[in-house]
Amino acid sequence: MGGPFETRSYAVLKRGGHYQLILHENASPFRIITGYLKSLLRIGPSYGVTAVQPNGAQLQKVSDMVADGKVKVIIDRTYPLKDAQAAHEYLEQGHARGKVVLVV
Repeated sequence: MGGPFETRSYAVLKRGGHYQLILHENASPFRIITGYLKSLLRIGPSYGVTAVQPNGAQLQKVSDMVADGKVKVIIDRTYPLKDAQAAHEYLEQGHARGKVVLVV
């Protein structure tokens, strides 16, 4: 299921871990269905999907999940916006163990 980011995410999950995918509401239904099927068949970790749209109410929901400890954000590195190309190159290397953040 999924691309290289999801594959690497599965590799670092603890046994019994949970994979939560947050994506745009127009995302491919195939990705969503495949993840749920693997979870139900216990082929992979438990799996959840939160579909979001660009609006304040849903952003608040995600923010609340982080504040309540339901979602743990792991930041691998931060880059100033002027170094966006370097950040992208780092991501392409495939060694990031968390989010790479651009700071304005």
